[in-house]
Amino acid sequence: MSIIEKMGKNFEKMTDGEKKIYHYIMKNTLTFSLKSINEVSEDLDMSKTSLMRFAKNLGFNGYSQFKKTFQEEQILESSPADRMKKLYESDYIMGLEKTKNMEFENISSSLLNINDLDFNMLIEEIMNKKKIFTMGWDVSRYLSGVLNFRLNHLGFDSREVRRDVIDFDVQLMHAKKDDILIVFDFYKYSKAIERAIAICKEKGSKIVLISDDLSCPSYKHSDMAFLCNVKTDILMNSMIAPMFLINLIVSELVYRLDKKIIDIFDDRHEIMKKSGEYF
Repeated sequence: MSIIEKMGKNFEKMTDGEKKIYHYIMKNTLTFSLKSINEVSEDLDMSKTSLMRFAKNLGFNGYSQFKKTFQEEQILESSPADRMKKLYESDYIMGLEKTKNMEFENISSSLLNINDLDFNMLIEEIMNKKKIFTMGWDVSRYLSGVLNFRLNHLGFDSREVRRDVIDFDVQLMHAKKDDILIVFDFYKYSKAIERAIAICKEKGSKIVLISDDLSCPSYKHSDMAFLCNVKTDILMNSMIAPMFLINLIVSELVYRLDKKIIDIFDDRHEIMKKSGEYF
């Protein structure tokens, strides 16, 4: 049962305040799913506590879970074109400033989600593993490609697992206990990725998941998970915060490599200079 169906079923039992929230949501379904609790609270002239209570009365742990589920339902029910049309027809303010603020919030929230101990453990795993696999699907495969590219340039034995080459399962057949698999998987989550991770887990490989939520099906197979906020108005997910995390990982690896990195950078510079590909 969808949230809208659940709200309709409970409408007669709602208080006047809850009915006010209900009518607001029904008139602004898409824009509601994009607005923060502070914005909704101001629009309704109601306390955030009232909104949290409304969510809990519908069976959710809190407002965040309610909002995320509602947003996912709206994305499932409409195409990007439909969502854009609804936003144009609504009073929802779009534009450069709002997008900048949203991406800043994505990065800030993701930074708060990073546990220093877990991050250092991830760096140690990458430094000590014999082989590194990176994997993503849909737009997240580009994140996998960037991380793989950076790791290779730093001298790590990294391989990008790409489904357009051959099935994930086949490429990971030879993954071993001393290997690490770094996976990018965001809503809508990939069944193929979940299956491939399960195979690597059985082989004893270390699984690192980078996702937007612990509800990601692959989370149950992971040894380590890092959450990135990927909120965006129109697109399914923003990739700004995950890319920021990649930059943090690579920068820390460069620092840990210490003097070795000088030789690596010198060699790379000579190769690029002799290639004739650059001005």
